[in-house]
Amino acid sequence: MTYSTTNLFSFLRGQWTLARSVTDFRDEKTFSLKGIASYEGDFPILIYNEEGKGIGPQFENDFFQSYTYKFNTISTADILFTDGRFFHELCLEKGPCLTEHKCNQDIYQGSFTCLSHTQLKMCWHVKGPRKDYEIISTYIKQ
Repeated sequence: MTYSTTNLFSFLRGQWTLARSVTDFRDEKTFSLKGIASYEGDFPILIYNEEGKGIGPQFENDFFQSYTYKFNTISTADILFTDGRFFHELCLEKGPCLTEHKCNQDIYQGSFTCLSHTQLKMCWHVKGPRKDYEIISTYIKQ
């Protein structure tokens, strides 16, 4: 079952636990990561930060990422890279959100789904001349 949210800003704002799996289809390897994520700020801006560590012998590196969520309305945000470039739009008002981002020859196809009022699932399939992988992230609000 999926949910929608008319107040994306309030839904996202706060601290989240993060579980992620990454599958590289080129070399048929999958690895897992665990960490924390936070959305902090005041309307119309949330700053997203994540950090964590790979699990298992194949990937034990630390990871981190940041984005800026610039809200056009309480339910719709433009996601920006830290240098201000546009990444994609996010709106979960009518259920799952599908999005796409092109970066040179690579295509990032994403889906975002509210699983409940405290759970979010994010999937990215990345394909390009030297890339073919899928990232599945599950967030649980603390």
